[in-house]
Amino acid sequence: MDFLYIIVDGIDGVGKTTQVKRIATELENRGMKVVQVREPGGTKIGAQIRSILLNKSSDNISPATEVLLFFADRAQLHHETIRRELDETKMLGEQNKGKPVVVLSDRGMPSTYAYQYSSGRFDMNLMASLEKISGMVEPNLVLLLDLDESIALERALNRLAQSPQGQSPQGQSPQGQSPQGQSPQGQSPQGQSPQGQTPTGAIPTGANNLMDKEGRFESRGLDYYKSIRQGFHNYAKSSRVDVRIVDASGSSDDVFARLLAEVNSITGK
Repeated sequence: MDFLYIIVDGIDGVGKTTQVKRIATELENRGMKVVQVREPGGTKIGAQIRSILLNKSSDNISPATEVLLFFADRAQLHHETIRRELDETKMLGEQNKGKPVVVLSDRGMPSTYAYQYSSGRFDMNLMASLEKISGMVEPNLVLLLDLDESIALERALNRLAQSPQGQSPQGQSPQGQSPQGQSPQGQSPQGQSPQGQTPTGAIPTGANNLMDKEGRFESRGLDYYKSIRQGFHNYAKSSRVDVRIVDASGSSDDVFARLLAEVNSITGK
């Protein structure tokens, strides 16, 4: 197969971005051309849409507006990048034999399905119409990373806290440092969790700062995460494309090995 479009998806905190990079490196080392994209925000126009969708100040956005913005982002990405790569591969024909082009996407249509499902206002007919209008290229393979929602949420909150944008404001102690008068590193006041251990669902130090910019979904809590995870499972059951659920528990190397086995099944290795 000369052209492959692969989506890696799942709830926030399952490690999608890390694994997409690892898969890309592996395929490039095999001599394939790999184009990495993401949703939302995979184009200049998409980056502006992303800033609206993920900003906590957009919490009053209507479900219709939200899904239309996701599809607007996707339409631009497919027009500007994915379909262009597909058309160029077709045009090159025999010249491209032996060097497949792989478009590897961090998120895609499964996320839109799952998040709209969780809103309780899912309209299958609307989604089908928007898929057609947006000119989407159908993926060859969708890999859904699946993880217990409480673990995924804790990871996502910690990621926000550790982001450069999530560092504590001046005058407040950075994560991992104790201000004068508070318990030293490694010692916890009675009733508080030890340093480095965040109670499930609790917002770590520093996460609130980034949540205002990119934390709208993480801030909704564990029940919301459960509904999104169920939305991904429903997508896997109902989708007409090749969807495979991959266990995201264990080490990064363990997850990578599972994902690579699925990728190898369609790349021919």
